[in-house]
Amino acid sequence: MSEERQQGLADGQGQQARTQEPEPEVPTLPSQLGAPAPGAPSAVEAVLARLMGDHLVLPNLPDIVTILDRAHTILYLNHSVPGRNTKEIIGRSALDFISPSDVASYAETFERAWRTGEPQSLEVTTVSRYFWDTRFVPVKDGDRVVFVLGTSVDVTERRRAEAALRDSETRLREAIAASGMGTWVWDGRQDTLVWDEALCQIFRIPLADAPRDFQGFLGSVHPDDRDMVARTVGHHIETWVYEDFEYRIRRPDGDVRHLLTRGTTLRDADGNPCGFRGCVFDVTTRKRLEAQLHQAQKMEAVGQLTAGIAHNFNNALSVIIHNAALCYDGADAETAEQLAEIEYAGKRAAEMVRQLMIFARSDTHARKSAIDLRRSARRTLEMCQRTMDPRIVLELDEAPDLAPVHGNAGQIEQVLLNICLNARDALEQAKTLSPRIRIAVDALGAERVRVRVSDNGPGMTEDVRAHLFEPFFTTKEVGRGTGLGLAMAYSIIVDHQGRIECSTRPGEGTAFEITLPAAELSELVANGSDTDAARGGSETVLLIDDDQAVRRALREILVRGGYAVLEAGDGASGLSLFERLRERIDLVVLDRSMPGLSGETVLAQLDEADPDVPIVLLSGHPGAGSDGGRAAAVLIKPTDRPTLLRTVREVLDRS
Repeated sequence: MSEERQQGLADGQGQQARTQEPEPEVPTLPSQLGAPAPGAPSAVEAVLARLMGDHLVLPNLPDIVTILDRAHTILYLNHSVPGRNTKEIIGRSALDFISPSDVASYAETFERAWRTGEPQSLEVTTVSRYFWDTRFVPVKDGDRVVFVLGTSVDVTERRRAEAALRDSETRLREAIAASGMGTWVWDGRQDTLVWDEALCQIFRIPLADAPRDFQGFLGSVHPDDRDMVARTVGHHIETWVYEDFEYRIRRPDGDVRHLLTRGTTLRDADGNPCGFRGCVFDVTTRKRLEAQLHQAQKMEAVGQLTAGIAHNFNNALSVIIHNAALCYDGADAETAEQLAEIEYAGKRAAEMVRQLMIFARSDTHARKSAIDLRRSARRTLEMCQRTMDPRIVLELDEAPDLAPVHGNAGQIEQVLLNICLNARDALEQAKTLSPRIRIAVDALGAERVRVRVSDNGPGMTEDVRAHLFEPFFTTKEVGRGTGLGLAMAYSIIVDHQGRIECSTRPGEGTAFEITLPAAELSELVANGSDTDAARGGSETVLLIDDDQAVRRALREILVRGGYAVLEAGDGASGLSLFERLRERIDLVVLDRSMPGLSGETVLAQLDEADPDVPIVLLSGHPGAGSDGGRAAAVLIKPTDRPTLLRTVREVLDRS
């Protein structure tokens, strides 16, 4: 029995106290009870004397026995409690030993026993945090209750064990909930299946609708995985060895999830296998991350491959585009039309290489300048027209006299294209009738330009919209998206000191609105349309390029523009020619990628020899032109004749 148990009354009738106190003499009522009730009837004293008179029974009971009067005063205690003797307890109110939280219920139960004359029970907590299962038995003199006999059993250990069990169960439930694990038990002989609530949450079904047998469970499995799951479980039953496996489910709302199940064999009382017990984990996030990593690795491989072939591929396109442009001079109408088709096909191929490089993430730290946002919108729409289902109507609405914005055209077009591709996927997945994507470009006050990309697709919930720009967030099935497109779009727009916002509602389509700071109109240079007039000149240009066909085409364009051209087929001969004819050379057109001395090396040596000579750098790697060193301009191959002549003229004029 615990020390400080709650308590009753001293006995002092000569019995052996459990605390081994000296056996007292049998007291009289006044000495033992301290005159319990002045003027009490002798009949009451007689009843109390009879209760206390048995020196063998009450003191040897294992339970605590007390006698209480109407005021809860302890008149008798059959034996003492460890840590206390009977004299400390006798004569005090029992309420002094009850926890304050239980005093009211104790007093109410006691009063009910006294008033009704019927035994009453309750469990109370002592001030020492021990628990007692207490029963009040009224003692009557005739029809009148004169005392209450209280018996108390110490249930502290039981209550603590129950509390520990509840705490353990709570911790287990919390641990299971934190792990996202659901549990199940399957009786193979009876084909009965039991799920817990956590597993029902994984499947998104109420506990009442949980499957009760194997076929019911199989109905929740993704149709493409049902045969595999049936074969796997059949093998488990044949061997009675459970092996982990993964499968997919389709929730009632259509969401596809990837699950991992683990289990162990159940055995009956004779040790024979009779079923399985196991747990299920939702591993969808892990599977998506694995797919995104795989996609990122594929994109890296594509980037490396594209970067490796871009220079040579763009050189070949340069020859096609430049010679087609040169053949325009003197061509008849029919030939000119055919040449236009050749030039257009070459430019389209060059655009595909440029887009591939953008998606391969090669265009980093891109140089910014004043760009026409309407032109970027047109180029994006042209790209969509070549790649999307022709059923999707593509619309462009552009305001006139729009200020340029300060940015990188390739990155802005990447943002617009990513948004358009997401719109396409939503339209196709929802099978929208009369699908439409619209790009609108206008001014937002005097200092900002706005582009809005909208669709009439299925729209999104607010929960999905709130996570749109988070890396790796996607609502597409595994393998259909990395979840990086809109995160990159957000980063690019923020880098441009702009804002990107999304407005959407289920069933009402989606719109992305991008605002960018306007640039000065005077900054819009070297980005004019292909039809802008390109002036030539009479200066001398040193052309250094290792590709003979490209060099020949560039030379012809410059010569027809009125320039005198000196040629070199590699970096060493170009430097030698520059040293000999430095006074005659007004500008250098230099290929960035050449065998032997690279374009960067030649550029550095030209700068050391004559810091004042202007240099136009040609690069076959889209995005590589962002770091042109001291070059006055960087042109990405394949460039066209107007752009080349315009750039050369502007660089010479600035010099």
